[in-house]
Amino acid sequence: MFRYDVFKGSRWALTALALAVIVACGGAAPAPDESGQAVPALPQAAANQQQSPTQPAQQAAAATTAPAQPAQPQVAPTAMPAAAEATSQTTVMEPAGKITMGQEEINIFSGHPAHSVNPQLFVISTAPVVEGLMQWNSNLEAEPLLTESWNISDDFATWTFNLRKGVQFHKGYGEMTAEDVVYSYSHWITNTKHARASALQRFWDHPEGHVEILDRYTLQVNTGEPMPDVIMSEFHRVPSGIASWVVSKKQSDEIGIEAADKDIAATGPWEIVEHRPAQYWRMKAVQDHWRKTPYFAELEFQEIPEQSTRLAGFQTGNLDTFVMAFDSIPLVQAMEGAKLLIVPDQAAGEMLLHFHGGLYFNVGTPDQEAAYDPDLPWVSSNTEIGTPEWEQAKKVRQAMVKAIDTQTIVETLLQGYAQRSPVGVGGYSYSSHRFPDIPMLEYDLEGAKALMAETGYGEEGFSITLVPALRGAPAEVEVAEAIAVMWEDIGIDVKLQNLPYGTYRPTVIGRTFNGATNHATSPSNTPARLYNALQNRGSFIRHTHPYLDDVTIRAQSAVTLEERTKLETEVGKFMYDESIYASLYMWNAVWAVGPRIDDKSWSENLFYGDIRNINGYEWIEPRR
Repeated sequence: MFRYDVFKGSRWALTALALAVIVACGGAAPAPDESGQAVPALPQAAANQQQSPTQPAQQAAAATTAPAQPAQPQVAPTAMPAAAEATSQTTVMEPAGKITMGQEEINIFSGHPAHSVNPQLFVISTAPVVEGLMQWNSNLEAEPLLTESWNISDDFATWTFNLRKGVQFHKGYGEMTAEDVVYSYSHWITNTKHARASALQRFWDHPEGHVEILDRYTLQVNTGEPMPDVIMSEFHRVPSGIASWVVSKKQSDEIGIEAADKDIAATGPWEIVEHRPAQYWRMKAVQDHWRKTPYFAELEFQEIPEQSTRLAGFQTGNLDTFVMAFDSIPLVQAMEGAKLLIVPDQAAGEMLLHFHGGLYFNVGTPDQEAAYDPDLPWVSSNTEIGTPEWEQAKKVRQAMVKAIDTQTIVETLLQGYAQRSPVGVGGYSYSSHRFPDIPMLEYDLEGAKALMAETGYGEEGFSITLVPALRGAPAEVEVAEAIAVMWEDIGIDVKLQNLPYGTYRPTVIGRTFNGATNHATSPSNTPARLYNALQNRGSFIRHTHPYLDDVTIRAQSAVTLEERTKLETEVGKFMYDESIYASLYMWNAVWAVGPRIDDKSWSENLFYGDIRNINGYEWIEPRR
């Protein structure tokens, strides 16, 4: 075996190609199940077989015109990933016709790992034009996608990826190999605007680690320190707002990164053909795709910011489906031939309340963050917990959280297709059974008014900017408007800014935004997955505290469920007590199905990594 040591001290150098196929990989380490008991390690020569992602999931999604009944969040297992049996598509068909979909925002098409960021990153991975190493099933378990399997060594520091053979890149750029994977991640880790760039860099470019290509379809990553699979699998999946994927190295070498970015050769069942910024993306079906040839020949995303215009396009037949506000559900149900596809169990995501401005890192130095402003009522001038300054700012945040009547929002704006978060801290709802000591948020208007009076803002109040983060969740703007009215009830003057996500996000990345946002996130089977947003090294960072910088990193490195749960509980209690990173509600995915399309196969083959936006278009059939 020759060494392909491409990641070392951020230097990229090809030393040699492997000449021999490595047959045996390091065995997977025993992993605890949800009870904390160890699961036996997989045999070294083989791994347990999982359902292939080419087979119907036959899971919870179902088309119906009746409202979904409230359900408890699904238990999120922490089982180790295992090999999946590669199956190829058996039915050869000729795609025909066109699907037209109304998106709220698509912005500029950008597909290269060096450049792609949200919202484009999210939209591209839901099409999907692209595919990642992994996907998630309805239980929020990681499953192979571009990999056939992966194994992790006993010390959780060596990952061996076994890639699928025969996967073809778009535009005639040939078969995907390990070299393409390494090339792609060499650029993901330098894409500083990617929300998980720091985590990807820790994995792929650790100072004490290295990467080796063992043969065309096998590569090995030594991470230098233990990297738990339950954390790291998040950054290698699609679809997601933090997705990563594999592109053709040959394409970028031939035409350059900038040109490839706008006409990317990836591996998804849809290939980008034409696009105009903030207008449309046009894609064509990939015939004989390794996973699923689409039923339709073309897929077009149209950017239509106004909900009323999207609804009108659907009603007139110009759109087959669209990003739908829930108050449009009765109008869709009343349409002849239209119906709803509902993904129950609040599987679509979690709505959070983010405060910004509390960036206490580097305070008083030339590197102090621009958004840090201790004169803001919700930001303390002293990071010492319990000091008068800290307690004053905390009471303001607590008052703002108590003033939000989440149950009314769920019943009215979300039409009952949601439930209040069972844990009042962001990222904890989908594994709430592990955190019985962290309560949900409670609406208490009189208590909120009393806290405002205690802080001296009861009469004079203050102003705050509130931005709805437009990320594909239902009623994002309407929920922000409702929160604004509720805050006005306790004397706060709210300046509502309805900005495109592509405009708002750079201000968070640049650490200049110091207002508040209602911000949707995808389901998480363990809270530590979202901790990068609480760390100074993270690119997308919210109101936080230096204490969290240390304990969240330790939580992400915990390799047993018991250890991770203990640290996550510590983090969750701190954030609840100090009113940081609140969780409001979880919601169902409810998608409009137009009269020309059928949802039977579609509903059985969704990618559950992130269903805030519609995915699985290749499984949409013509209505017969």
